[in-house]
Amino acid sequence: MLLAHSLEGDEPGGWSAALELFRLSDELAADEATRKVLRALADGLPRAPKVDATFIVDRLATLLPNEAALVGEIALGLVAKWDADLGDIRTATAMAASALVDLSLTLHRLGPETREVGLQLFERLIRIDAYQARQTLDEIDNRFRPSAPVARPRLRRRSEVAPRRPRRRG
Repeated sequence: MLLAHSLEGDEPGGWSAALELFRLSDELAADEATRKVLRALADGLPRAPKVDATFIVDRLATLLPNEAALVGEIALGLVAKWDADLGDIRTATAMAASALVDLSLTLHRLGPETREVGLQLFERLIRIDAYQARQTLDEIDNRFRPSAPVARPRLRRRSEVAPRRPRRRG
């Protein structure tokens, strides 16, 4: 397949052409041709030129649960590629962080085959302080903390407060 072959090299033009598949498709079919492109993408990511295609994360989610292991592998590769940019809110790449957090949680929940990859992905996102990763961790942690609601201090009534002196006008 031509798209898979274009991902074998390290030419930016081949990569951008192949990644257009993810931008142009709203949902990817879990067929053999898509698997070949995904496998080439997963294998080629470490040596790929800079990948700015953050829309790829949304399209990867459409392949779940069918291609969960391959999706997890690609997501880990993307996080490694975007390491510096995911934690920097000034970059457009940082906007993909929340989708990656969702993807990591979904992979973790899918079952034992992808639980570890989902956990690795989430841990990497927290380590690089990706947007919304820490907030999601806090939300998850708070679900399991046995704590009573914090009682607010009671405000004293006017009758309990020392009487006010009238103002002098003058």
